[in-house]
Amino acid sequence: MNEILALYQKLHDSLGTDEICVEFRSKMLKIIQDAVDNIPSGAKVGLRCADRCMASLIEDIDFGKTNIVGIYDLMRSGELFAGYPILSADQLTDEACDYVIFATYTYRTAILKELREYSGKIIDIYSLLSEHGIQLRGSFNHYQLGTPLLLNYFYLRYWEAGNFAVKETALREFLQAALEYKDFAFISKVYEDAGGPDGKHPVLIETWKRTQHLLETIQTKIRERKQPDVIAFWTDAISYFDLADMPGMKAKIDEGCFFERAFTNSPWTRPVMQTIFQKLLPIDGFPATQEPINRESSPLIRYLENKGYEFRWGSFPVWAIDPAYRIPQIKQYMSNSLIWWYGLQSLLASERPCFYILHFFIEGHHPTLSPDLINFDLSRPDLYAKEAQALEQRRGVLAYLDRCLMLYNRLLGTKTQLFFSDHGGFWSDTAEWSEERLHVYFLILGQAVRRQRVKKFFSFLNFQELVQWLIEPERNSLDCVLMDEAVSQDVDYYGEDTVNATIKYFKRGYPHNGIAFRGIRTGDCKYVLNALGEEYYYIIGEGGEETLTPLEDDALRAELQRKCGTSFIDIRKYDKFKHSRKLYESILQDHPELGPPLWLTGED
Repeated sequence: MNEILALYQKLHDSLGTDEICVEFRSKMLKIIQDAVDNIPSGAKVGLRCADRCMASLIEDIDFGKTNIVGIYDLMRSGELFAGYPILSADQLTDEACDYVIFATYTYRTAILKELREYSGKIIDIYSLLSEHGIQLRGSFNHYQLGTPLLLNYFYLRYWEAGNFAVKETALREFLQAALEYKDFAFISKVYEDAGGPDGKHPVLIETWKRTQHLLETIQTKIRERKQPDVIAFWTDAISYFDLADMPGMKAKIDEGCFFERAFTNSPWTRPVMQTIFQKLLPIDGFPATQEPINRESSPLIRYLENKGYEFRWGSFPVWAIDPAYRIPQIKQYMSNSLIWWYGLQSLLASERPCFYILHFFIEGHHPTLSPDLINFDLSRPDLYAKEAQALEQRRGVLAYLDRCLMLYNRLLGTKTQLFFSDHGGFWSDTAEWSEERLHVYFLILGQAVRRQRVKKFFSFLNFQELVQWLIEPERNSLDCVLMDEAVSQDVDYYGEDTVNATIKYFKRGYPHNGIAFRGIRTGDCKYVLNALGEEYYYIIGEGGEETLTPLEDDALRAELQRKCGTSFIDIRKYDKFKHSRKLYESILQDHPELGPPLWLTGED
């Protein structure tokens, strides 16, 4: 790896020896910190909105000398947020505060309008940064070191530059930032968009050539490894149907083992981790799933280590797995390019065969971000609405991620590679148990992998059996991995903000997401039962179309319920679900005919 690092450093320093992304982040924070420090001593300061933006601001800015009265919020009050009391937004008056600082982006326009009559000083960090020449296009918390929008800042400066001289300077800065992100796929895209070898920017052509030399060296070093490494690329929140916007991955289907009926056991990442590593489902395995995954709790990790493999997990949620198995440089919400780079360093430093899972979270999740975005709007009040702009943005992000995956695939060569998703993206008007959420893609590539399209069901409950088949095919059969059906489960929403937002969706007539459910997918049908006894039966078309159909066959109903189960967690027993009961109360207020929850076994 030393040769690769030396080549990288030489390439980076050809554009400038400073760390341009670190400098930009430091400049941004200094502007805000100076504004906070200039607030007169003793002035009463209110913070507006207890959201992720404010949490990030409190973490990054020193308010130690600031007289903060509290955080004013429209939806929450009477609790602490980052150590400060949350007060009702109605209490924000001229008498209460001399200054108001806010960092929220989604509702920025509405809050500025709300504060129009406020006579105190308003510090809107976006206007503040704009006055100093820094134009943010998204939430403050998305401009952390390693996140896509920070690199996107430099890309947009290049994209929007006017005359040639300004564009050349902006291009050089972008290339330096892209190298710091190790985003070689993005550099190639800009090179191609600018005309390739016939482009007008010598610095771009030279940087691209040097990048290719670096990549060739990486490819050689990987090829020299004789260990039977297995690298898994887990792309979060991308469904089977999203392959239509990932042409590279779709074309690879016929080059490996592709599971046409791969179904997730839960529409959320953490429960899928539980299933993959611990063979536990969120309802049936609760509460054994509440601790970080480790060797003792994971038969998969024990199997890999007993076979001499070094196991590593990279990315979100970092807290869900024992620190011994994390790649330490990988942080939450990192761009996939950096996750790949740190995983590569760990791989090439290991003398043991490696089984790595590199989990790419942010590119598949709302607000679906990638550094090559040009036209996007993150100020929509409902980022989960399936609007035309949101769909277009998602298609663009998937195309970017696809390009990255194809680069990693090329560099790994004949090594065994797994490409899969854990669930589909969330849309507010789509049921969690829909095909769009539960039907995932799963592809295995590599010299030792036979080309085939698997028609039977594959469930993450059999992930360990799949790994055993890959590592010891002489002792394990693919038939033991496959199933005639796939079960799914999810527990109740428990976060207060999520519960409150979900109730709003209920009132708009959206599906009853957030209520625990059990489901079974078999043949061309699917059965779902939620904790209020609501029953859904679908006939599935060849293209995944779902037709909600009355289930009139009592014997079939009984058989499906036996397979998927009818017991639910009594949420009264766990403090974790203290906010969940509001979901049931909201639904029963509109639909009293449903009766008590299935977990209610006695008097309240």
